[in-house]
Amino acid sequence: MSDATTPSVFRRVVTGIDETTGQSKSALYVTWLPGTRTPMHKTPSADFGILIKGEIELIMESGPSVLLKPG
Repeated sequence: MSDATTPSVFRRVVTGIDETTGQSKSALYVTWLPGTRTPMHKTPSADFGILIKGEIELIMESGPSVLLKPG
């Protein structure tokens, strides 16, 4: 991968098994380089994120893109 498509920092912070469902869970901390693009993908899990600084555009398969800001 080129620098334009890779994060500058990708660190798995927490992993484990959810005791109520038995499914795996993880928390990630990612710092992206400006202009980083990642391929379209889907996950079977319910994902969420907290943006601390900057902006990130999510291109949604089901509709218009979403611009996320800190918070």
